[in-house]
Amino acid sequence: MNELILRLVSKKVYVDGQILLQPPNEGLRKRIFDFYSKKQFEKQHKNVERFEISELRNVLSKTSELFKERNHAFQIDINKEQWVDIQIIHPIMISDKLSNSDLNKFGFVVYWTYDPTFKGDCKLHDRFRNSVRLKKHIHFKHDNVVDCYAFVCGEDNEKVIEITSAFMQDVLEYHKNTKYYFSISDNGKIE
Repeated sequence: MNELILRLVSKKVYVDGQILLQPPNEGLRKRIFDFYSKKQFEKQHKNVERFEISELRNVLSKTSELFKERNHAFQIDINKEQWVDIQIIHPIMISDKLSNSDLNKFGFVVYWTYDPTFKGDCKLHDRFRNSVRLKKHIHFKHDNVVDCYAFVCGEDNEKVIEITSAFMQDVLEYHKNTKYYFSISDNGKIE
């Protein structure tokens, strides 16, 4: 039932031939969408444990163990509630933004997107741009609209943790001891 309601209040957009649902920006539809998406998320994550950001060290080690030797791309989603706050991805996933020598190498890229069509996120973007700890990144636009920020960290786990922690505290203003959901996805073999 939650999914049906989410589909009814969402805007349908076409991206690369696929129909995707875009959450409403404001008004009653947005409040309905937020309420039912949170209910659906809570139902799906009822028995999933949350961890402090310090647990990211173990998540990165597990990711290296699972994907480095098999030469697979991966994606780590980190979120406090139902929306993904930030991602850690394999460099191949932003291949058009890196030099060829960096593409196929295993490593970590801390990745965040800002969509200016979501009006409530303007303050997040301002905090990101004003953070003194989040300066050395690659910036590019997706579809000439969405701002994408990538911090290429190689296999430096401490750098990944430092950038992710800074983002969570400086931009999202989460407390140091906030607990998060971590999910790791296999995005296929790199040819």
